[in-house]
Amino acid sequence: MNPRTLRRDDANGTIIYPKHVHKALRRYLGIENTPGAQRFPFNNTEHFAFFG
Repeated sequence: MNPRTLRRDDANGTIIYPKHVHKALRRYLGIENTPGAQRFPFNNTEHFAFFG
């Protein structure tokens, strides 16, 4: 899946893992920069705008 377009991209896309959904949920809920979230970072994880 292409992180920008959210469309299938067999050539340059990324396989979606639970870490991608979890990272997007943190951003959507506004908790990505809280101390608890910082304790468990998602380093080198692409951002998918699943929720807008």
